Amino acid sequence: MRIERVVAGSFSEASELSRQLYGVEALLISSSRVGNSHELLVCTDVSDDDVPGTKVDPAKQQRFAAAMEAEVKRKPIRGKNLKADVAASTSAPETSHEARATGPQVSGIELVNAIRQELQAIESRLARGSRSATLSAKMALLEHGVSAAYAEHLLAEGNDSASVAQRLYAELRVEHGNLESSTQPMMVTGPVSAGTTTVAMQVAHRVAATSGGRPVVAALRDPRCGARERFFAIADAAGVLPCWGAVPNEVTVVDAGGRRAEDVEALREEFPAFRIALCLPSYLSGTAAARWLDACPPSCGVIVSHWSPMELPLALLSKLAERKVPLIGVSQEADPTLAMDSAALQGLESSIRQGITLLLATDSTRDA
Repeated sequence: MRIERVVAGSFSEASELSRQLYGVEALLISSSRVGNSHELLVCTDVSDDDVPGTKVDPAKQQRFAAAMEAEVKRKPIRGKNLKADVAASTSAPETSHEARATGPQVSGIELVNAIRQELQAIESRLARGSRSATLSAKMALLEHGVSAAYAEHLLAEGNDSASVAQRLYAELRVEHGNLESSTQPMMVTGPVSAGTTTVAMQVAHRVAATSGGRPVVAALRDPRCGARERFFAIADAAGVLPCWGAVPNEVTVVDAGGRRAEDVEALREEFPAFRIALCLPSYLSGTAAARWLDACPPSCGVIVSHWSPMELPLALLSKLAERKVPLIGVSQEADPTLAMDSAALQGLESSIRQGITLLLATDSTRDA
């Protein structure tokens, strides 16, 4: 009985070569991949005389046997206790490490959480230290539509809410009696869906209450679908004398809604005797308000529609203050039968103070 080594390019080639050399009864001992070759160790009963051209070297055979025995001793064959051996090999370093440890043991999760909390605390301290109170107030104003230049102007003499609110209200040209002070009729225009028709009815009621006459509202032709029917429906509900497409001499207010900002100059040339009031909704963005104010500066002032005492239109008010445009009225009711009330305009200073205080207090709380 002999152990023979058969080498070929693949396992199938090595097996075929083993059958050719030693017959089908050769016993396969091991199979292994060595580089790009496949090696088989087979046990065979073929003697040296049966294999032509082969001679046994006793010294080489002894060296091979000694090498095999040393390899077996160095890497013992594992059986069913493989898991136990692996557990024993892995627990040994841990045991030695625990033997060397002298302090209390801390889990990895606790250590990571502690590092994360410390980093967050450092980041928060750095953020508070690098962002001054003035910068925080400026960021709050910018987020609510105030331009960067005007925000710096408001904060130039102090960043407390009282100073900012007082400075903003002082630069607003609030004119309480400009709606009925002049004998010239008024033309109300503004963006689509700004509420110009309702505002025109409310202004007409206020002017008529002062003059003692009947309110007359004329509407310029509006090409929008259903604009004529809507105008007459609101006029009937408001109890005013309506006129569509023409402007009589006794007219109180002209509704020129539904126009673009570029069309206002043509209206100014066509009706030079009328004072133009711009109706802008409170929800209008600062950019849109600036575009309307630049394209058609009103000769009378601005009326803010959709006014709510609970929400300060800071973007619109800052644009009026920045451009020195008069604020002549606010409309906080959707009822066209009511005369435009001056109470909201008279309480504007208090609204601005409360809004600015809440704005800056919210921003400082968020930074903390």
